[in-house]
Amino acid sequence: MNTRIKALEQQCWSHRVNGVLVDGHLHFDTEKFAELIVRECIWAFGQTRTEPSLEKYILDRLGIRNEQK
Repeated sequence: MNTRIKALEQQCWSHRVNGVLVDGHLHFDTEKFAELIVRECIWAFGQTRTEPSLEKYILDRLGIRNEQK
């Protein structure tokens, strides 16, 4: 996992569940994480006007190895 994904992950830990404060435990909001990943991909789309492959650009930006054979 690259630093960008880790930074997105850190934004998803909270002491709140469905907006309600929960004492003593952190909870991971998977919906928020998915939304942040999608937003990152949308942002990347706007940055790829000169890139030959949107897929490669997004995978590289998120630090995901492309296992095409």
